[in-house]
Amino acid sequence: MSESKRTNKNTDPKLAEKSFLAINIEKFRALPQKKLLLASCLLHVVFFSLLFINWQTQDPIKVIHIPQNIQARVVSLEELKQLHTKKELEKKAIDDKLDREKKLAEQQRQKLKEKEAERKKAAERKKQEADKLLQIKKKKEQQDKLDKDKKLKEQEAKKTKVAEEKRKAEADKKLAEERALELKAQENKMLERLQKIEQQKALAAQQAKALAIENERKRQEQQFLDYELTEKERYMVRIKTQIENVWRIPPKSEGLRITLGIRLLPNGELSAVNILKSSGNDAFDRSAILAVKSVRRFLVPDDNKVFERNFRQFNMSFTPE
Repeated sequence: MSESKRTNKNTDPKLAEKSFLAINIEKFRALPQKKLLLASCLLHVVFFSLLFINWQTQDPIKVIHIPQNIQARVVSLEELKQLHTKKELEKKAIDDKLDREKKLAEQQRQKLKEKEAERKKAAERKKQEADKLLQIKKKKEQQDKLDKDKKLKEQEAKKTKVAEEKRKAEADKKLAEERALELKAQENKMLERLQKIEQQKALAAQQAKALAIENERKRQEQQFLDYELTEKERYMVRIKTQIENVWRIPPKSEGLRITLGIRLLPNGELSAVNILKSSGNDAFDRSAILAVKSVRRFLVPDDNKVFERNFRQFNMSFTPE
């Protein structure tokens, strides 16, 4: 009886379970990724809690009748071993999952390292290319500078040569001019006597010619003045007749007089008309203005000179008589 009690005492499931939990807690504390494992466990707990809540909301509440008599039994060693084996399998599954997660994390870190290495290589290549381009640019700038300096030297040399040739040409030209001046001076001395004689003859001829030209000009001018006066009087009469033919003089206009300023175009069309001196009667003034505007085309001389001097702009007075 005592041996049976001892066996029961040693194989108490509560004690075995307590020791098993203690061992697992110690192992859990020793794990390097205990935070990740704890988070995973919490997610599983939340997931199963949600499932439980869902079942509780969907399924009808079942009334559980608790029996009045509870029968206790002693857990055998075989059942304890099975429980222990089950716990070990669960632990192994957790360890396998942690290993997989660790490998996955390691793979991710490796990929990140590879990407970083690839980025560094790309940056290094880019830097090398930039350095190469910079060197090429510097070489080009140096070559451009050399070419520019060479070109400037060539230009300076060319300018110097051109200036030297110009100075030589100017000296030769000056010498030739001096010789030409000497020859010219000798020629001038020889020609002065002849020129004096010729000048005297030419002066007499010019004076006679100028006198004849002046007389002819005065004759033509007088002739044109006579012609212009005749043309002016003739066309003034025509223009005034054209206006009076279309003029409707208002009644009671006896003794009135108006002076108009008339401006025409070379083709005889009216350009403008305005009152220079009013008659004092608005109706009479308006009728005169209207008469001038009613003429479609005035008769003007074909001679442009006569037109410009006398008919481009002129004054004309009108009375009802």
